[in-house]
Amino acid sequence: MKTWILGLAVLVTGCTHAPDFERSTPPSVIGPGPLLEPLAFVRVEATPETDARFAEALGRAMRISLGVAPVASGVEPDYVARVAVETRASASGANFLICWPGFIAFAPAWHGLDWRYSVETHLLIESAAGEVVAARELRGHWLAHYTPALYGATAELGWVLYPLDTMPALVAGLATSYVTPDKPVLDDAFVARDGLSWADEVVAVISLAIERDRASHPIER
Repeated sequence: MKTWILGLAVLVTGCTHAPDFERSTPPSVIGPGPLLEPLAFVRVEATPETDARFAEALGRAMRISLGVAPVASGVEPDYVARVAVETRASASGANFLICWPGFIAFAPAWHGLDWRYSVETHLLIESAAGEVVAARELRGHWLAHYTPALYGATAELGWVLYPLDTMPALVAGLATSYVTPDKPVLDDAFVARDGLSWADEVVAVISLAIERDRASHPIER
């Protein structure tokens, strides 16, 4: 009786694992970027296709940067950073084992299903005069751990019926190895949890580009 009660509880809750991210590639730069003196004022211009929250994260990162600072609209900047951000998500074959036989140990609940998640950032940095200072492409890859309620409940249904029937867990494992993940959920979680660390990396890259530009075009004092 207790087994069925626990099983029903698993189905009702959906065995949902909230998204968290594990980076699988190193950042493009290590550290906060160079100290620039005087501070460089940069206007960020994001493409219409870029999630506005990424531009907002860049603004927050610039406000605590030692090299660059954001400028208000209408103010002449020292540099302009044109930014395009694209995120991608796909299923992982590891989900099959997480669901089956992982359902026996409640792996979908405590580990979460695996989804490959990447952020591609295209940067074009220009001087106030419109000269191209640098063009950079940053690619970051993460493994997102997240179990949607439907797949979590289906996988753990195999535990409820175990050992008579583990087919629901098998089906969940097969489906989540190929299905398209819920990218809006992953985007929301990434921006909330890792958006600022992404922005710190981009700001460091911008600062390094400006440092090199200033080295080749010394500022007259």
